[in-house]
Amino acid sequence: MLGVMRSSGRLLLVFMLVVGVVLGTISGAAADEQADCVPGEYFESGSCIPCPEGTYQPLAEQSACTPADPGHRAAGPGAIAQLACDPGTYQPESGQGTCLTADPGHFVFADAAVAQQPCALGAYQPGAGAVSCLEADPGHFVPGTGSILQTVCPPGSYQSLPGAIECRPAAPGHYVAAEAATGQVPCPPGTYQPQTGRVGCRSSAPGYYVATVAATDQSRCAPGTFQPEARGTECLEADPGHFVPGQAFSSQWACSAGTYQPESGATECVPAAAGHVVVIEGATAQVPCPRGTFQPVIGAKVCRSATAGHFVAQPGAASQTLCPPGTYQRDRLATTCDPADPGHFAVGPGAPDQVPCGIGSYQPEVGATGCVPAATDHYVDAAGAVAQQRCPAGTHQPDLGQSSCQALAVEPLPEPAIPASPWLWLIVAGAVIVAVGVGVREADRRRGRDWNRSPWRR
Repeated sequence: MLGVMRSSGRLLLVFMLVVGVVLGTISGAAADEQADCVPGEYFESGSCIPCPEGTYQPLAEQSACTPADPGHRAAGPGAIAQLACDPGTYQPESGQGTCLTADPGHFVFADAAVAQQPCALGAYQPGAGAVSCLEADPGHFVPGTGSILQTVCPPGSYQSLPGAIECRPAAPGHYVAAEAATGQVPCPPGTYQPQTGRVGCRSSAPGYYVATVAATDQSRCAPGTFQPEARGTECLEADPGHFVPGQAFSSQWACSAGTYQPESGATECVPAAAGHVVVIEGATAQVPCPRGTFQPVIGAKVCRSATAGHFVAQPGAASQTLCPPGTYQRDRLATTCDPADPGHFAVGPGAPDQVPCGIGSYQPEVGATGCVPAATDHYVDAAGAVAQQRCPAGTHQPDLGQSSCQALAVEPLPEPAIPASPWLWLIVAGAVIVAVGVGVREADRRRGRDWNRSPWRR
Protein backbone atom coordinates (compact mmCIF):
# COMPACT_ATOMS: atom_id res chain seq x y z
CA MET A 1 0.00 0.00 0.00
CA LEU A 2 2.88 2.34 0.87
CA GLY A 3 4.44 1.70 -2.55
CA VAL A 4 1.16 2.48 -4.35
CA MET A 5 0.80 5.77 -2.44
CA ARG A 6 4.40 6.72 -3.28
CA SER A 7 3.80 6.02 -6.98
CA SER A 8 0.57 8.05 -6.99
CA GLY A 9 2.32 10.98 -5.30
CA ARG A 10 5.11 10.93 -7.83
CA LEU A 11 2.63 10.95 -10.73
CA LEU A 12 0.79 13.90 -9.20
CA LEU A 13 4.00 15.90 -8.77
CA VAL A 14 5.03 15.17 -12.32
CA PHE A 15 1.61 16.26 -13.56
CA MET A 16 1.75 19.52 -11.61
CA LEU A 17 5.28 20.15 -12.87
CA VAL A 18 4.21 19.69 -16.46
CA VAL A 19 1.18 21.96 -16.00
CA GLY A 20 3.34 24.55 -14.32
CA VAL A 21 5.85 24.52 -17.13
CA VAL A 22 3.14 24.85 -19.75
CA LEU A 23 1.32 27.63 -17.91
CA GLY A 24 4.58 29.40 -17.14
CA THR A 25 5.56 29.32 -20.77
CA ILE A 26 2.22 30.71 -21.84
CA SER A 27 2.07 33.31 -19.14
CA GLY A 28 5.77 34.19 -19.32
CA ALA A 29 5.40 35.27 -22.83
CA ALA A 30 3.16 38.02 -21.82
CA ALA A 31 3.94 38.50 -18.11
CA ASP A 32 5.21 41.87 -17.15
CA GLU A 33 4.79 41.62 -13.39
CA GLN A 34 5.70 39.19 -10.61
CA ALA A 35 2.04 38.53 -9.99
CA ASP A 36 1.91 36.85 -13.31
CA CYS A 37 4.44 34.10 -12.36
CA VAL A 38 2.96 30.63 -11.76
CA PRO A 39 4.34 27.77 -9.62
CA GLY A 40 7.58 26.55 -11.08
CA GLU A 41 8.64 30.11 -12.02
CA TYR A 42 10.31 33.03 -10.40
CA PHE A 43 10.26 36.70 -11.40
CA GLU A 44 13.51 38.27 -12.47
CA SER A 45 14.34 41.20 -14.76
CA GLY A 46 10.72 41.79 -15.67
CA SER A 47 10.08 38.23 -16.70
CA CYS A 48 8.76 34.97 -15.19
CA ILE A 49 11.60 32.44 -15.55
CA PRO A 50 11.22 28.63 -15.10
CA CYS A 51 13.07 27.33 -12.03
CA PRO A 52 16.40 25.83 -13.23
CA GLU A 53 17.24 22.15 -12.69
CA GLY A 54 17.90 21.43 -9.06
CA THR A 55 15.42 24.01 -7.86
CA TYR A 56 11.69 24.16 -7.58
CA GLN A 57 8.85 26.53 -6.63
CA PRO A 58 5.48 25.25 -5.54
CA LEU A 59 3.95 28.77 -5.23
CA ALA A 60 3.02 31.48 -7.72
CA GLU A 61 4.28 35.04 -7.78
CA GLN A 62 7.70 34.15 -6.30
CA SER A 63 10.95 35.95 -6.87
CA ALA A 64 13.20 32.88 -6.41
CA CYS A 65 13.24 29.10 -6.60
CA THR A 66 14.13 26.76 -3.75
CA PRO A 67 17.12 24.37 -4.12
CA ALA A 68 16.23 20.70 -3.75
CA ASP A 69 17.20 19.32 -0.32
CA PRO A 70 19.89 16.66 0.10
CA GLY A 71 18.26 13.29 -0.58
CA HIS A 72 16.04 14.94 -3.17
CA ARG A 73 16.13 16.10 -6.76
CA ALA A 74 14.34 18.73 -8.77
CA ALA A 75 14.15 17.88 -12.43
CA GLY A 76 13.83 21.02 -14.45
CA PRO A 77 13.40 23.44 -15.67
CA GLY A 78 10.17 24.67 -14.02
CA ALA A 79 9.86 22.12 -11.19
CA ILE A 80 7.08 22.92 -8.79
CA ALA A 81 8.27 20.30 -6.20
CA GLN A 82 11.36 18.34 -5.20
CA LEU A 83 11.30 14.58 -5.49
CA ALA A 84 12.79 12.20 -2.89
CA CYS A 85 15.60 9.98 -4.17
CA ASP A 86 14.31 6.47 -4.74
CA PRO A 87 15.69 3.49 -2.77
CA GLY A 88 18.94 2.44 -4.40
CA THR A 89 19.85 6.10 -5.02
CA TYR A 90 20.97 8.95 -2.83
CA GLN A 91 22.02 12.61 -2.97
CA PRO A 92 24.34 14.13 -0.38
CA GLU A 93 24.09 17.68 -1.72
CA SER A 94 21.32 20.23 -2.15
CA GLY A 95 20.17 21.78 -5.41
CA GLN A 96 20.61 18.69 -7.50
CA GLY A 97 18.47 17.64 -10.40
CA THR A 98 19.31 13.93 -10.16
CA CYS A 99 20.13 11.28 -7.56
CA LEU A 100 23.28 9.17 -7.46
CA THR A 101 23.06 5.42 -7.95
CA ALA A 102 24.41 3.31 -5.07
CA ASP A 103 27.84 1.86 -5.95
CA PRO A 104 28.57 -1.91 -6.01
CA GLY A 105 29.32 -3.03 -2.49
CA HIS A 106 26.81 -0.47 -1.20
CA PHE A 107 23.08 -0.10 -0.89
CA VAL A 108 20.36 2.47 -0.14
CA PHE A 109 17.42 0.97 1.65
CA ALA A 110 15.06 3.96 2.00
CA ASP A 111 14.04 6.94 -0.16
CA ALA A 112 15.35 10.46 0.40
CA ALA A 113 18.74 9.03 1.34
CA VAL A 114 21.61 11.46 1.62
CA ALA A 115 24.29 8.70 1.60
CA GLN A 116 24.83 5.11 0.51
CA GLN A 117 25.67 2.42 3.05
CA PRO A 118 28.52 -0.08 2.63
CA CYS A 119 27.57 -3.75 2.79
CA ALA A 120 28.25 -5.07 6.28
CA LEU A 121 30.66 -7.90 7.20
CA GLY A 122 29.35 -11.16 5.81
CA ALA A 123 27.44 -9.45 2.96
CA TYR A 124 28.31 -8.22 -0.52
CA GLN A 125 26.72 -6.52 -3.55
CA PRO A 126 28.10 -6.94 -7.08
CA GLY A 127 25.55 -4.61 -8.70
CA ALA A 128 24.86 -0.84 -8.59
CA GLY A 129 21.67 0.76 -7.34
CA ALA A 130 20.97 -1.96 -4.82
CA VAL A 131 18.48 -1.55 -2.03
CA SER A 132 20.14 -4.33 0.02
CA CYS A 133 23.19 -6.58 0.17
CA LEU A 134 23.46 -10.31 -0.37
CA GLU A 135 24.47 -12.62 2.44
CA ALA A 136 27.56 -14.74 1.80
CA ASP A 137 26.50 -18.21 0.73
CA PRO A 138 27.41 -21.29 2.82
CA GLY A 139 30.92 -22.29 1.84
CA HIS A 140 31.82 -18.60 1.38
CA PHE A 141 32.63 -15.62 3.54
CA VAL A 142 33.02 -11.82 3.36
CA PRO A 143 35.67 -10.55 5.75
CA GLY A 144 35.25 -6.76 5.22
CA THR A 145 32.65 -4.03 4.59
CA GLY A 146 31.71 -2.67 1.16
CA SER A 147 32.53 -5.92 -0.60
CA ILE A 148 31.38 -6.50 -4.13
CA LEU A 149 32.11 -10.25 -4.07
CA GLN A 150 32.03 -13.15 -1.63
CA THR A 151 35.15 -15.30 -1.09
CA VAL A 152 35.23 -19.08 -1.30
CA CYS A 153 36.38 -21.05 1.71
CA PRO A 154 39.74 -22.67 0.76
CA PRO A 155 40.43 -26.42 1.15
CA GLY A 156 40.93 -27.29 4.80
CA SER A 157 38.10 -24.98 5.87
CA TYR A 158 34.33 -24.82 5.55
CA GLN A 159 31.32 -22.70 6.42
CA SER A 160 27.87 -24.17 6.96
CA LEU A 161 26.03 -20.88 7.64
CA PRO A 162 25.15 -17.96 5.36
CA GLY A 163 26.44 -14.46 6.04
CA ALA A 164 29.75 -15.60 7.47
CA ILE A 165 32.72 -13.31 7.95
CA GLU A 166 35.23 -16.17 8.04
CA CYS A 167 35.56 -19.89 7.39
CA ARG A 168 36.00 -22.51 10.06
CA PRO A 169 39.13 -24.72 9.93
CA ALA A 170 38.52 -28.45 9.83
CA ALA A 171 38.66 -29.80 13.38
CA PRO A 172 41.14 -32.52 14.47
CA GLY A 173 39.89 -35.86 13.23
CA HIS A 174 38.33 -34.18 10.17
CA TYR A 175 39.35 -32.81 6.78
CA VAL A 176 38.05 -30.67 3.91
CA ALA A 177 39.43 -31.63 0.51
CA ALA A 178 37.74 -29.07 -1.80
CA GLU A 179 37.00 -25.35 -1.73
CA ALA A 180 33.58 -23.83 -1.00
CA ALA A 181 32.79 -26.65 1.44
CA THR A 182 29.73 -26.35 3.61
CA GLY A 183 30.87 -29.03 6.06
CA GLN A 184 33.88 -30.98 7.24
CA VAL A 185 34.36 -34.73 6.66
CA PRO A 186 35.35 -37.12 9.48
CA CYS A 187 38.44 -39.24 8.92
CA PRO A 188 37.36 -42.82 8.12
CA PRO A 189 38.56 -45.84 10.14
CA GLY A 190 42.18 -46.62 9.44
CA THR A 191 43.06 -42.90 9.28
CA TYR A 192 43.44 -40.05 11.74
CA GLN A 193 44.27 -36.34 11.87
CA PRO A 194 45.76 -34.64 14.96
CA GLN A 195 45.82 -31.11 13.50
CA THR A 196 43.26 -28.52 12.39
CA GLY A 197 42.61 -27.12 8.93
CA ARG A 198 43.80 -30.15 6.98
CA VAL A 199 42.84 -31.25 3.48
CA GLY A 200 43.26 -34.99 4.20
CA CYS A 201 43.81 -37.62 6.87
CA ARG A 202 46.90 -39.59 7.82
CA SER A 203 47.00 -43.36 7.34
CA SER A 204 47.73 -45.43 10.42
CA ALA A 205 51.24 -46.93 10.27
CA PRO A 206 52.05 -50.67 10.37
CA GLY A 207 51.88 -51.80 13.97
CA TYR A 208 49.06 -49.32 14.64
CA TYR A 209 45.33 -49.15 13.93
CA VAL A 210 42.36 -46.76 13.98
CA ALA A 211 39.02 -48.42 14.70
CA THR A 212 36.68 -45.40 14.77
CA VAL A 213 35.78 -42.40 12.62
CA ALA A 214 37.06 -38.89 13.35
CA ALA A 215 40.11 -40.18 15.22
CA THR A 216 42.77 -37.69 16.27
CA ASP A 217 45.47 -40.31 16.84
CA GLN A 218 46.40 -43.87 15.93
CA SER A 219 46.49 -46.67 18.53
CA ARG A 220 49.29 -49.15 19.14
CA CYS A 221 48.68 -52.83 18.61
CA ALA A 222 48.65 -54.50 22.02
CA PRO A 223 51.08 -57.30 22.98
CA GLY A 224 49.97 -60.53 21.35
CA THR A 225 48.71 -58.68 18.25
CA PHE A 226 50.28 -57.11 15.17
CA GLN A 227 49.38 -55.20 11.99
CA PRO A 228 51.56 -55.55 8.87
CA GLU A 229 49.66 -53.03 6.73
CA ALA A 230 49.00 -49.28 6.79
CA ARG A 231 45.41 -48.00 7.26
CA GLY A 232 44.60 -50.88 9.60
CA THR A 233 41.27 -50.78 11.40
CA GLU A 234 42.20 -53.54 13.84
CA CYS A 235 45.17 -55.66 14.87
CA LEU A 236 45.65 -59.33 14.09
CA GLU A 237 46.16 -61.91 16.80
CA ALA A 238 49.42 -63.83 16.69
CA ASP A 239 48.86 -67.25 15.11
CA PRO A 240 49.42 -70.47 17.06
CA GLY A 241 53.14 -71.22 16.99
CA HIS A 242 53.90 -67.50 17.06
CA PHE A 243 53.99 -64.63 19.55
CA VAL A 244 54.22 -60.83 19.79
CA PRO A 245 56.14 -59.71 22.91
CA GLY A 246 55.34 -55.96 22.90
CA GLN A 247 53.29 -53.08 21.51
CA ALA A 248 53.15 -51.67 17.96
CA PHE A 249 54.58 -54.72 16.22
CA SER A 250 54.16 -54.96 12.46
CA SER A 251 54.84 -58.72 12.37
CA GLN A 252 54.55 -61.80 14.54
CA TRP A 253 57.55 -63.91 15.58
CA ALA A 254 57.76 -67.66 15.16
CA CYS A 255 58.44 -69.66 18.32
CA SER A 256 62.04 -70.87 18.24
CA ALA A 257 62.99 -74.55 18.34
CA GLY A 258 62.62 -75.80 21.90
CA THR A 259 59.45 -73.76 22.44
CA TYR A 260 55.86 -73.91 21.21
CA GLN A 261 52.54 -72.09 21.48
CA PRO A 262 49.14 -73.79 20.99
CA GLU A 263 47.06 -70.63 21.41
CA SER A 264 46.54 -67.52 19.31
CA GLY A 265 47.26 -64.00 20.59
CA ALA A 266 50.25 -65.09 22.68
CA THR A 267 52.90 -62.76 24.06
CA GLU A 268 55.46 -65.52 24.60
CA CYS A 269 56.15 -69.14 23.78
CA VAL A 270 56.08 -72.12 26.14
CA PRO A 271 59.35 -74.03 26.65
CA ALA A 272 59.14 -77.76 26.01
CA ALA A 273 58.62 -79.59 29.30
CA ALA A 274 61.10 -82.13 30.62
CA GLY A 275 60.69 -85.37 28.69
CA HIS A 276 59.59 -83.44 25.61
CA VAL A 277 61.21 -81.58 22.71
CA VAL A 278 60.33 -79.11 19.93
CA VAL A 279 62.46 -79.66 16.86
CA ILE A 280 61.14 -77.00 14.46
CA GLU A 281 60.34 -73.29 14.59
CA GLY A 282 56.73 -72.15 14.75
CA ALA A 283 55.55 -75.29 16.56
CA THR A 284 52.07 -75.46 18.04
CA ALA A 285 52.79 -78.46 20.28
CA GLN A 286 55.63 -80.24 22.04
CA VAL A 287 56.57 -83.87 21.23
CA PRO A 288 57.23 -86.50 23.91
CA CYS A 289 60.61 -88.19 23.75
CA PRO A 290 60.13 -91.74 22.34
CA ARG A 291 60.92 -94.87 24.31
CA GLY A 292 64.65 -95.36 24.70
CA THR A 293 65.24 -91.61 24.99
CA PHE A 294 64.77 -88.97 27.67
CA GLN A 295 65.26 -85.26 28.32
CA PRO A 296 65.85 -83.87 31.85
CA VAL A 297 65.82 -80.15 30.97
CA ILE A 298 63.08 -77.84 29.66
CA GLY A 299 63.20 -76.03 26.32
CA ALA A 300 65.09 -78.82 24.58
CA LYS A 301 65.34 -79.35 20.82
CA VAL A 302 66.41 -83.04 20.86
CA CYS A 303 66.05 -86.04 23.16
CA ARG A 304 68.99 -87.82 24.79
CA SER A 305 69.63 -91.51 24.13
CA ALA A 306 69.51 -93.90 27.04
CA THR A 307 73.13 -94.89 27.77
CA ALA A 308 74.61 -98.36 28.37
CA GLY A 309 73.44 -99.80 31.68
CA HIS A 310 70.19 -97.82 31.42
CA PHE A 311 66.78 -98.01 29.76
CA VAL A 312 63.68 -95.85 29.15
CA ALA A 313 60.48 -97.87 29.00
CA GLN A 314 57.85 -95.15 28.46
CA PRO A 315 57.62 -92.11 26.14
CA GLY A 316 57.96 -88.64 27.62
CA ALA A 317 60.57 -89.62 30.18
CA ALA A 318 62.53 -86.92 31.97
CA SER A 319 65.27 -89.37 33.03
CA GLN A 320 66.73 -92.77 32.19
CA THR A 321 66.48 -95.71 34.60
CA LEU A 322 69.40 -97.85 35.86
CA CYS A 323 69.23 -101.50 34.92
CA PRO A 324 68.29 -103.32 38.15
CA PRO A 325 70.71 -105.84 39.77
CA GLY A 326 70.84 -109.07 37.80
CA THR A 327 70.29 -107.29 34.46
CA TYR A 328 72.46 -105.36 32.06
CA GLN A 329 72.29 -103.34 28.83
CA ARG A 330 75.16 -102.98 26.39
CA ASP A 331 73.40 -100.73 23.87
CA ARG A 332 72.09 -97.18 23.71
CA LEU A 333 68.42 -96.29 23.10
CA ALA A 334 67.30 -99.35 25.12
CA THR A 335 63.73 -99.72 26.29
CA THR A 336 64.47 -102.72 28.58
CA CYS A 337 67.42 -104.45 30.24
CA ASP A 338 68.55 -108.04 29.59
CA PRO A 339 68.77 -110.56 32.45
CA ALA A 340 72.19 -112.11 33.05
CA ASP A 341 72.47 -115.50 31.33
CA PRO A 342 73.15 -118.73 33.29
CA GLY A 343 76.86 -118.93 33.99
CA HIS A 344 76.96 -115.15 34.28
CA PHE A 345 76.00 -112.42 36.71
CA ALA A 346 75.32 -108.66 36.70
CA VAL A 347 75.96 -106.88 39.95
CA GLY A 348 74.13 -103.58 39.17
CA PRO A 349 72.38 -101.39 39.39
CA GLY A 350 73.33 -99.91 36.00
CA ALA A 351 75.48 -102.82 34.73
CA PRO A 352 76.58 -102.17 31.11
CA ASP A 353 77.33 -105.88 30.56
CA GLN A 354 77.09 -109.34 32.18
CA VAL A 355 80.18 -110.99 33.70
CA PRO A 356 80.98 -114.71 33.30
CA CYS A 357 81.42 -116.68 36.50
CA GLY A 358 85.10 -117.27 37.23
CA ILE A 359 86.69 -120.74 37.50
CA GLY A 360 85.76 -122.37 40.73
CA SER A 361 82.21 -120.93 40.57
CA TYR A 362 79.05 -121.42 38.55
CA GLN A 363 75.48 -120.06 38.15
CA PRO A 364 72.54 -122.19 36.94
CA GLU A 365 69.94 -119.37 37.04
CA VAL A 366 69.17 -116.31 34.84
CA GLY A 367 69.29 -112.78 36.26
CA ALA A 368 71.83 -113.58 38.95
CA THR A 369 73.78 -110.94 40.81
CA GLY A 370 76.64 -113.31 41.70
CA CYS A 371 78.06 -116.86 41.24
CA VAL A 372 77.98 -119.94 43.50
CA PRO A 373 81.37 -121.33 44.67
CA ALA A 374 81.99 -125.02 43.91
CA ALA A 375 81.14 -127.16 46.94
CA THR A 376 83.62 -129.49 48.68
CA ASP A 377 84.46 -132.56 46.65
CA HIS A 378 83.36 -130.54 43.57
CA TYR A 379 85.15 -128.29 41.13
CA VAL A 380 84.60 -125.85 38.20
CA ASP A 381 87.50 -125.69 35.80
CA ALA A 382 86.09 -123.18 33.17
CA ALA A 383 84.65 -119.67 33.27
CA GLY A 384 80.92 -119.14 32.57
CA ALA A 385 79.90 -122.52 34.03
CA VAL A 386 76.27 -123.25 34.66
CA ALA A 387 77.00 -126.25 36.98
CA GLN A 388 79.77 -127.69 39.20
CA GLN A 389 81.45 -131.07 38.60
CA ARG A 390 81.91 -133.87 41.20
CA CYS A 391 85.49 -134.95 41.88
CA PRO A 392 86.17 -138.23 40.09
CA ALA A 393 86.84 -141.47 41.99
CA GLY A 394 90.14 -141.51 43.75
CA THR A 395 90.17 -137.74 44.20
CA HIS A 396 88.68 -135.31 46.60
CA GLN A 397 88.51 -131.56 47.34
CA PRO A 398 88.20 -130.45 50.92
CA ASP A 399 87.89 -126.73 50.04
CA LEU A 400 85.14 -124.57 48.49
CA GLY A 401 85.40 -122.83 45.15
CA GLN A 402 88.15 -124.94 43.64
CA SER A 403 88.93 -125.51 40.00
CA SER A 404 90.33 -129.07 40.44
CA CYS A 405 90.39 -132.07 42.75
CA GLN A 406 93.28 -133.77 44.62
CA ALA A 407 94.29 -137.43 44.51
CA LEU A 408 93.54 -139.39 47.70
CA ALA A 409 96.67 -140.35 49.73
CA VAL A 410 97.50 -144.23 49.69
CA GLU A 411 98.14 -145.63 53.16
CA PRO A 412 101.29 -147.94 53.36
CA LEU A 413 100.99 -151.57 54.55
CA PRO A 414 101.84 -152.08 58.18
CA GLU A 415 105.37 -153.36 58.88
CA PRO A 416 106.33 -155.73 61.64
CA ALA A 417 106.41 -154.01 64.91
CA ILE A 418 109.84 -153.18 66.22
CA PRO A 419 110.16 -152.72 69.82
CA ALA A 420 110.35 -149.04 70.35
CA SER A 421 112.57 -147.42 72.73
CA PRO A 422 111.56 -144.17 74.43
CA TRP A 423 113.91 -142.25 72.17
CA LEU A 424 112.26 -143.62 69.09
CA TRP A 425 108.82 -142.47 70.22
CA LEU A 426 110.19 -139.06 70.87
CA ILE A 427 111.60 -138.83 67.33
CA VAL A 428 108.28 -140.00 65.75
CA ALA A 429 106.31 -137.53 67.77
CA GLY A 430 108.55 -134.69 66.58
CA ALA A 431 108.18 -135.75 62.92
CA VAL A 432 104.40 -135.81 63.27
CA ILE A 433 104.36 -132.33 64.73
CA VAL A 434 106.46 -131.00 61.84
CA ALA A 435 104.24 -132.73 59.27
CA VAL A 436 101.09 -131.31 60.83
CA GLY A 437 102.60 -127.86 60.83
CA VAL A 438 103.54 -128.10 57.17
CA GLY A 439 100.04 -129.39 56.29
CA VAL A 440 98.32 -126.57 58.15
CA ARG A 441 100.50 -124.01 56.43
CA GLU A 442 99.72 -125.48 53.00
CA ALA A 443 96.00 -125.50 53.84
CA ASP A 444 96.16 -121.86 54.88
CA ARG A 445 97.97 -121.02 51.69
CA ARG A 446 95.32 -122.74 49.60
CA ARG A 447 92.46 -121.11 51.43
CA GLY A 448 93.94 -117.69 50.81
CA ARG A 449 94.22 -118.31 47.02
CA ASP A 450 92.22 -116.03 44.63
CA TRP A 451 90.23 -118.86 43.05
CA ASN A 452 87.29 -116.69 41.81
CA ARG A 453 87.72 -113.07 41.09
CA SER A 454 84.04 -112.32 41.62
CA PRO A 455 81.69 -112.39 44.60
CA TRP A 456 80.21 -115.70 45.74
CA ARG A 457 76.55 -115.74 46.24
CA ARG A 458 73.93 -118.42 46.33
